[in-house]
Amino acid sequence: MRLFVAVEIPPEVQEKLAEVRGASRDSAWRWVAAGNVHLTLKFLGETEEGLVTRIKEALAEVCGPFAPHDLGLTGLGTLPPSRPPAEGDRRPPRPPRVLYAGLDRGTVELRRFSLGVEGALAALGFQKERRLFTPHATLARVRKDQRPRDAAELLGRFEGKSFGAWRCGGAVLFQSELGPGGSRYTKLGEFPFGV
Repeated sequence: MRLFVAVEIPPEVQEKLAEVRGASRDSAWRWVAAGNVHLTLKFLGETEEGLVTRIKEALAEVCGPFAPHDLGLTGLGTLPPSRPPAEGDRRPPRPPRVLYAGLDRGTVELRRFSLGVEGALAALGFQKERRLFTPHATLARVRKDQRPRDAAELLGRFEGKSFGAWRCGGAVLFQSELGPGGSRYTKLGEFPFGV
């Protein structure tokens, strides 16, 4: 089973995020299916089915002490980041691989929560992430061996644009199944804060 832990994004915010897809005519992007955009907290990868119960117990324990908090998405970014080369740097700029909407509120709370998730799942044998958790909502990935031509245009067009805010009340454990039409996500458990 291919699993990940995430925060869901409500439908009204998903609708606003869909404007980005509608603004692009570049076939280099492979867009995340409508309604599937989320904030990934921890990607677990291929996991034995026998661990699912223990993962759910760990997530319920981590979520209990956390209070609901506000989250909001504003503007776009790319990974690797789009930036002009430093003076004297002759290397060509790296093309983007991912287009995302950035979090503009709730980052501190979500980072604290992600550390709790990391710790709880490390106790079950999952490797801890070494990089600083940077919450973002992936909207599209670049198709293999292609370069998007409209990345800079999209970043400029949606600079500072608010896609909306919501009250985050917990996390979800998802199973991801890869198919020809993209990934299909199934909820295996919901874990509310403050319970």
